[in-house]
Amino acid sequence: MQRVLLDSPATIQVTYESDPGVVTADIYQSDGTLLASQSTGGTGTTRTTTLTSAQTASVDRLRVVWDSPELGQRITYVQVAGSLQPTAFITAQEVVDYLGRGEADDPGVVFAVDSACDVCRTIAEQAFSQGFSDTVILDGTGTDAMLLPELPVLAVTSVMEDTTAVTEYSLNGNGVLYRGAAGVDPRPVWPKGRQNITVTYDHGYDDYDFPDDIRMVALSIASRLVVQGAAAEESVGDVRVKYSVAASDLTANEIRILKKYRQVR
Repeated sequence: MQRVLLDSPATIQVTYESDPGVVTADIYQSDGTLLASQSTGGTGTTRTTTLTSAQTASVDRLRVVWDSPELGQRITYVQVAGSLQPTAFITAQEVVDYLGRGEADDPGVVFAVDSACDVCRTIAEQAFSQGFSDTVILDGTGTDAMLLPELPVLAVTSVMEDTTAVTEYSLNGNGVLYRGAAGVDPRPVWPKGRQNITVTYDHGYDDYDFPDDIRMVALSIASRLVVQGAAAEESVGDVRVKYSVAASDLTANEIRILKKYRQVR
C-alpha cells in the first residue's frame, strides 16, 4: 500500500509487464464513492497519475483502478494519513485496559503505543502492517533466489530487471523470489548488480491474522513506559519496588519473539 500525506498532492504509479497503451485511472474512496476518472502519464511499462490535495483532504484508504484496454485492470491502494509513519498495531485503549487505569487520550499513553510498535519493528526488521503495491529496489544476487524484505509476502504484482519486465518467477512461503518458472531447470538467475531489480508486491498482516505474540510484546513495552517511565526503582513509605528492566529495555523472551520474525538471510 502506498502512503501519502493528508492534504498533499502525490504521484501514484503502476508497472505493467508490457506497454499498456492508453491507461485511465479511476480513484475511489473506501466507501466506494468515485472521486475522479483521470488520464495518466508515463512511458514504457510504467503509468503515473497525480492525486490532488482535494482528493487527499481526509484520512482514508483510496483505491486507484488503472484500466488498460490492452492489459486489463490493475489496482493500487493508497493510504491517506496524517503521518507517513506506519500505523500502530496496538491501541491506547488496549494499554489502558491492560493496566486497568489511565485514559486512552493521555498523550503519554499515545506516545508509549507508537514507541512500543516502533521498537518491535526495529528489532524484528519488519513493518508488520499491510502494504499493497509497495515497490522495492534490490541488488541482483547472481543466483536464482532473492529475498523480499517484508513478510509475509501476499503477492508479487510486477518485477523489472532494469527496464525490462520479468514475467517468469515463482514465490515460496518465506518471501524468496525465484527466477524462472517452477520446476524448470536449469533456472535463470537474477543478474548480479546494484539496484537493478525492482519488485512491486503486497505484504504484511491484516487485523484478523496479526500475530498475537507481537501484539503482546508491544503491549508489554507500552505498559512499562506508562508505569515506570524513566524510573529504575520506586518507593512509597516502606514499600520499595525495583523493576527488572528499564522501561525501554526488552526482556530476553521479548527479543526471542521479535527475532523469530526477521527475514532469514
